[in-house]
Amino acid sequence: MNNLSNGTSQRPFRILDLPPELLHSVYEHLPIQTLLNVRLTNRHLYENSFHTFGTRVLNEVVAMLHPESINILYEISQNERLSKYVRKVTISGERVAHIFHARHALLQKSHEQGLKSGWYRQILALTFRSFKNLDVVALDHSSFHLDESYSRRACRCGARAMLQYESDNSYGMFGAEDGRHFLDALDNRDSPLYEVAFGALEMSGVLRGRAKVQLQIEEDAVFDLASKAWREELAGGVANLELFSVAGSEWFGELLGGCQNLRGLYLQGSNPARSVSFPVSRGLSTPPMWPKLKSIELFDLMLDYESLLALLRAHGEQLTSLDIQKCGLTSGTWLEPLEAIQDMPRLERLRLNHLFQHSAVFPDPADLQGSAPYIPRRVELVTQNRIQTFLDALLAAPRAFVDGSNTVDLKYEVMDLQRAIVGVE
Repeated sequence: MNNLSNGTSQRPFRILDLPPELLHSVYEHLPIQTLLNVRLTNRHLYENSFHTFGTRVLNEVVAMLHPESINILYEISQNERLSKYVRKVTISGERVAHIFHARHALLQKSHEQGLKSGWYRQILALTFRSFKNLDVVALDHSSFHLDESYSRRACRCGARAMLQYESDNSYGMFGAEDGRHFLDALDNRDSPLYEVAFGALEMSGVLRGRAKVQLQIEEDAVFDLASKAWREELAGGVANLELFSVAGSEWFGELLGGCQNLRGLYLQGSNPARSVSFPVSRGLSTPPMWPKLKSIELFDLMLDYESLLALLRAHGEQLTSLDIQKCGLTSGTWLEPLEAIQDMPRLERLRLNHLFQHSAVFPDPADLQGSAPYIPRRVELVTQNRIQTFLDALLAAPRAFVDGSNTVDLKYEVMDLQRAIVGVE
């Protein structure tokens, strides 16, 4: 007999009747946009999902040097409920003059006045100080404008207000009218990012606490390494350094030498004629230059053999992650660097791809005609046992061969990783 025949009725099921821990589990698995929509449903769901919203959406906040964006970042920092979730603040230095719509002429004027008057520096200093749980301040030139499909999960301050969403243009975040300026916006040679951000960091004093700096640098000599602020306040606070296209310059060497507390180093090259030399002492028992360094990523570089070997040996006891792709050596072979990697006791992640070296024999291009092109296979291993098994197999019978698909660079040969991969798959 059902409840109606008994004269009773059953209360309709409500989602808020679920246990809190079950609701929070649901929130954790919702797509971000769905979570935001749920919060708009009613006041109870808004409050009930607040913690999940904070941990998933506000962990990293991205702003650009734009009065509207910086003001939003400041407002978040002054809100006690929101600011406690922020662990990382990224200031992105796109050239805003190229993405202001014509109707935003007043904002452009405000932006220029903010640079001249020091307003950006002052409000950012106050903002950094207000984030009590701030761990990382990141500086780059790309985080704000990148399409969401390519960027990590982060809350961008003012993105919807400043960047136009239109489905009929191929520039993603940029409106059709602003699309022609997309490439200009990536040209950051005149960006005031570092001057403004360094001044704000020095003024705020946050680097004297637990906060660290993550730098992404895409141009050579973008700031003065001899400045007092850099030497005394900022260099020691750099924990992660990403360098694009600047590796190999004198400025690059001085920059690396000043960042004594590095935990992560990422280098990507663009000029194969310029070799990269690391500012480390060379010898079998060289002390580590960066005692806290845990991760190294090298991509598309010509590496100085002696300094690379010294780098790997000096930091072998502490490295946990190593990524080397499309890299060559100025002399020697990969055998000794690979042996140094084999001796790393804490290495938990290893990625190798297309390691090339000078060829011992230069083949005749005619002999290679019709040969199958070499397709480099990336090795990515994530446990110490698999790493050791792979390196043991690789070094037991090392082999390198000329890539028959590239008759221009026949003076180089590629390390054969294929046979050693089989043993760990």
